[in-house]
Amino acid sequence: MYPAFVFPGSILGSRIDGRLSKQLDPYCSGEDFSGGEIKEDIACCPTLGMSLLLSAKSNTVKIRGAEILNDCCERHADVRTALIKWIQFVSRASWKNHSELKRDFPSADYVGGDRYVFNIRGNRYRLICVAVFFAGRLDIRFIGTHAEYDKINAQTI
Repeated sequence: MYPAFVFPGSILGSRIDGRLSKQLDPYCSGEDFSGGEIKEDIACCPTLGMSLLLSAKSNTVKIRGAEILNDCCERHADVRTALIKWIQFVSRASWKNHSELKRDFPSADYVGGDRYVFNIRGNRYRLICVAVFFAGRLDIRFIGTHAEYDKINAQTI
């Protein structure tokens, strides 16, 4: 299981609701920070160069799979800006079904098994995630170049 996170415009070390944020490792053991005692916290995502707000009370989409995103950004520096924009947009969404996702991303392809393929950076990169609408979550399964995408099976990854 990957850590859940929502990306705001916060800065690591800033105060949120009067509490000093803590630095968390995005490559952690996989504990899901979206529930339990933690209401809000911040994790540092060094490769993307941004902080991540972990929130259990938000009704926005949670994105899980930071290490997959980080790995792609380390391999392909040119995707970073486009990926950050995608993350910021998705983290503000509150999709409840396929229609709402397609309203915001008409070019996203449903490939079966609750998996969607998003075009990133003008279709130079493809991002596959599993949409869990009832939980308000996207689980990242893959991001890579179009050539890398052509070598995998989007329905089973």
